[in-house]
Amino acid sequence: MPTELAGAPPADLLTGMSFVRGLGPQNLGRLAEAFRVLRFEEAEAIFRKGDTSLDLYVIIRGMVAILDPGLVPGAGHDVAMLGPGDVFGEIAFIDSAERTMDAICRLPTELAVLGQEDYFGLIAEHPEIGAVIYCNLAMELCNRLRRANEENQALRQSLAR
Repeated sequence: MPTELAGAPPADLLTGMSFVRGLGPQNLGRLAEAFRVLRFEEAEAIFRKGDTSLDLYVIIRGMVAILDPGLVPGAGHDVAMLGPGDVFGEIAFIDSAERTMDAICRLPTELAVLGQEDYFGLIAEHPEIGAVIYCNLAMELCNRLRRANEENQALRQSLAR
């Protein structure tokens, strides 16, 4: 079970991250105040494939594996290893659907967590924040999809040889 730490993360934690590119200092501060900080232990699950968690996560300290659990228990594999400054959980945060992978801490980890409801409350008052965040997250997801398509094409070509 994660431990909630007192206070929001400082706004400078978010500065320079791609998903906040284009936000001014005042709106960056507003966004930072909507986050909470959670601490997880090594090997603790943040979420599992199929969960309905709607949070967006930013790694402050530690390491998180994004894991495809596979069809057979124990047959999963790491898809990505993420560290400080990395953002994850954006798919369910955007579309409110079930999680598509597991997220497991590989080290004791502190996360800045933005709940979807808190985010919706913030952008109801400051819609310009929502426009910037959604545009930046869409660009990041497009880049990931493009890389996955390229990897898939390269794999198919190597198998055809």
